[in-house]
Amino acid sequence: MSQQTTLNEQQKNKLVNKVSAIRFYLGIGNFDEAKEEAFSAEQSLIEKGMSPFGIITFYEHIAMDFANIRDFDTAAKLLNSCLAFLDNNKTFFDDAFYSRVRELAENARENMVMQQSNNSVRADS
Repeated sequence: MSQQTTLNEQQKNKLVNKVSAIRFYLGIGNFDEAKEEAFSAEQSLIEKGMSPFGIITFYEHIAMDFANIRDFDTAAKLLNSCLAFLDNNKTFFDDAFYSRVRELAENARENMVMQQSNNSVRADS
């Protein structure tokens, strides 16, 4: 199966709308709503016809947004969801792309877990 690594205009708009909504909630400090939107986004995007590539792109951006506000636990959970989605859609991606994205997501997740551990140690001190 050939891999689609571009998004059409409609998919781009849907992705931008979802990412913008989550970033809005993060920006106003409504972290619970941001998390709820982030964790429900995959199903919502699938229902709206988003390609697997678009969903992987979503996870890349949103996990880093949570990391930027130092919510490493949520970022790691989103990366876990990204890895599960990637594995469940492996046939969509060519082997080199799949392996590279998986490696990047695993490394990022490990960094988030390490950061969360470091924050916990500092808080206990």
